[in-house]
Amino acid sequence: MKSFKEFMLDELEDVSSEELTEGIARKGAAAVYASNAKKYGDKADRLFQRGVSRVKSGDMASTEERIKNLERGLSDTMEGLSALRKQIGSNTAMMLVIALMSERSDDQIKRFISEIK
Repeated sequence: MKSFKEFMLDELEDVSSEELTEGIARKGAAAVYASNAKKYGDKADRLFQRGVSRVKSGDMASTEERIKNLERGLSDTMEGLSALRKQIGSNTAMMLVIALMSERSDDQIKRFISEIK
């Protein structure tokens, strides 16, 4: 009976350098999208916190100052929502790259086994 290693060696196909660089590019793309998702999430959090502090800072102010603070707080909230939308887009792109990478997992297994030869 063949061992698993022997079986996999019999099933191996040559892996081209193009496939190798494609895998590296996909991993790099996933890292970039993950970084963008974190960046936009952090930006949204900062904007929301700034909006909250602006709205709360108008406790002792005149009505006109309170309205200005509410406007600024609302503006920060809208910018925060925009940053969340960008974060969602980056997360979606990252998930797509991960799905494409998992499609290549069979080829990666073959490549690792060929390196063992």
